[in-house]
Amino acid sequence: MRKNPPTVELFEAHLLGKTPLGIYLLDDNEQVNFGAIDIDGFSHELALRIGIEPPLECATLHSKTSGIPSVSPALIPAGIHLVIQMANGIPFLIKKRDIYYLQKRVPKKLIPTIGREFVRLSLRTRDKATAIRTAGPILGALERDWHYQLFAIPVGTNVIDHFGSNTIAEPTLREAAASYIEMKGKAEDRKFTNPTNLVINAIVQQSGDKVISAYARSDAVRFRDSLIRRGGSQATIKRNLAIIRSIWNFAAREHGVDKPNPFANMNYGNSSGPITRLPIPMSSIRKVQQQCVDIDDDIRWLIAIISDSGMRLSEAAGLIVSDIHLLAAIPHVSVAEGGIMVTQNGVPFMQPDELTKTMQAFKQLFSDWGCYIAGIPTYAGGPMAFGWASQSASGRNVSIALLEQRFAEAALETRYYTPAVHKGAFGLPRYIEKLLP
Repeated sequence: MRKNPPTVELFEAHLLGKTPLGIYLLDDNEQVNFGAIDIDGFSHELALRIGIEPPLECATLHSKTSGIPSVSPALIPAGIHLVIQMANGIPFLIKKRDIYYLQKRVPKKLIPTIGREFVRLSLRTRDKATAIRTAGPILGALERDWHYQLFAIPVGTNVIDHFGSNTIAEPTLREAAASYIEMKGKAEDRKFTNPTNLVINAIVQQSGDKVISAYARSDAVRFRDSLIRRGGSQATIKRNLAIIRSIWNFAAREHGVDKPNPFANMNYGNSSGPITRLPIPMSSIRKVQQQCVDIDDDIRWLIAIISDSGMRLSEAAGLIVSDIHLLAAIPHVSVAEGGIMVTQNGVPFMQPDELTKTMQAFKQLFSDWGCYIAGIPTYAGGPMAFGWASQSASGRNVSIALLEQRFAEAALETRYYTPAVHKGAFGLPRYIEKLLP
């Protein structure tokens, strides 16, 4: 099968019966009203069967076949070509999965208002005659509605201004959202742009990308109901409606749209209440930690660190925001040498496993590791432990003299810290030492 544009050579080869050729001529409504039938091995009997009376030399013959009002045959040695011109095609009618649909192209000027290039409606029938009868009134209503939108002049509007080209173009919803994000100065803030784009995409998918004044209350209700069906909480629905309401208000003020905001004053319906996030049971945490010990690789030790230390994954991996360069020509992560990781590991007297599991992970990942302690008045059970890890021991092996010099240069007034307390914090009671691997 050829999918390239036809050439003169291809037509000549086809007319000589050497190469097949199929061409579909579609009009603006994607309908076929013209075609050709290639009949090989043409005979007198076949001519009578399809309704062509000999002789074949006639310039124009009329077919008795239903649906083929006129046929012009071209006699060639390999057979016959019948050129078919449909006298009365049925525009706007298409068939999908044996169901008839009405499809009509939207006038170009109304695409921003309708939100799509085609209107397609199911006629809910497999019978062609029924589809034709049903499509007629719908087509008439569409034509009347579109004619009104194209040519109706609002009261108090100058005719020349209304049909002129100097009017400010009203933005579509996507255009309004892009302008809103830009004016807010949030184009690089994904926490702002991602929720905004999710809301806009959902509305456009349901109702089309229309100019803002074309959205109606029914569009807002459809969007709200879709959020409820997805099980969104009242807080989520309220937040999504606040986003679209703000965008609509912004665009309306910018472009002088004088109509109520269809997304305002919405009832949030019987949506679910806020979701209470329960803590992970300690038994599950211990199970995960034991599996990390059993598997014993660097990924599992990272999991062991964050499982009971309150750290984020990036913190456990020793990363900060400035280390991550996603917008560089080659996205990469910078890891500074000599960095120190500190974790909070609870009160060892009351929570011994928390310290032990973190220290086991540190031992696998870092060359210098351990912990120090500090008294926390609001915690019961003795001093609290803080994990310490680095690829260099230089950060821990600082002399008391250097600590005193730094403290003096900082000129800080403290109630707890002194250089001596700093140095002594790494001295551990015996019961804590026994918890270290």
